[in-house]
Amino acid sequence: MGLSTFEQQEIQKKPYDIFEQPMGGNNIYTPVQRHQIYSQKDRRYDGLGSTDSGKFLFPMVEMLDLDKVILMRDLPALDSNLVQAPIEYIQSLPAKGSRNKIADALNVWLSVPEESMTIIKRVIDMLHGSSLVLDDIQDSSSLRRGMPATHTIFGLSQAVNSATYQITRALNEVLKLGGTGYIEIVLQTGGLFRTLFRLLDAASRSEIKPELGGLVTLLGRHFGIRDDYQNLCSSDYADQKGFCEDLDEGKFSLPMIHALQCLPESQRMILHNLLAQRKVNGGSSIEHKQLILQLMRRSGSLEYTLAALRLLQSEINKEVKSIEQESGIQNSDLKVLLSKLYV
Repeated sequence: MGLSTFEQQEIQKKPYDIFEQPMGGNNIYTPVQRHQIYSQKDRRYDGLGSTDSGKFLFPMVEMLDLDKVILMRDLPALDSNLVQAPIEYIQSLPAKGSRNKIADALNVWLSVPEESMTIIKRVIDMLHGSSLVLDDIQDSSSLRRGMPATHTIFGLSQAVNSATYQITRALNEVLKLGGTGYIEIVLQTGGLFRTLFRLLDAASRSEIKPELGGLVTLLGRHFGIRDDYQNLCSSDYADQKGFCEDLDEGKFSLPMIHALQCLPESQRMILHNLLAQRKVNGGSSIEHKQLILQLMRRSGSLEYTLAALRLLQSEINKEVKSIEQESGIQNSDLKVLLSKLYV
């Protein structure tokens, strides 16, 4: 059955002729042959059926090799440079490397083999980098370590893809430690400190392995509260992340919880409304942040947080001393490191 006059006119209007000749019948299952797909070179088309107006120049479309392209079974490996770029950026920013130093200090008691220690440090660094990217997205942070946050450079989608890909790579690294039990440690542990400790503990070759779980719990708690306190009080933090950046996030940190519980009713209502305006405006103004800090000082919340940190520091020192006595091994590396972290 031939084409109608209308169909013939429509085909003449196309910028590319798809079929070299009409396919017989209306059978939609008739296979397309290779010779039926071809390109026209340097054809000009103005959208109205004319090919000589020169308004549009379509690019050359090369002949499709169906056997080598469309029907290819063995696909080439994808280049990972694009997806890794955000993670490589955040890893290039200056960092103190506190977790690696903690790992080395704990290893005085655990005697983890050097090869396993290298893998564990790499895994923790990878998970930490991924968590920083996701944390900045969740907090809408514009700065990280005094530089633009990753998602403000690469966009949300690429940043999230890079962070999740990094987690997958970290799990592949964990497998090098031997067995899926190490994978379960990573997946079932909430914080990086406990993940670090449990990996070190599982890889330990020490004959006298002291109980470090309590110490690691105190260290993780100290790190978290210290970060909250420094975010509000440290000029160095302000330079790296912005002035009181946690207040833009609306984070219910220890000083914020204390203030909400201890302020008089009238001032507590002011604080509640300041937090509500932050949610409406997507952040807090400098003036609002200064007022929140003033309310925290009136409630004694910053002093309370500092006292909590010093109580934790005292307990950590006791725990270290107890472990040294139990194991018979002094750990001067850990004590020097802790002295630098204490507020």
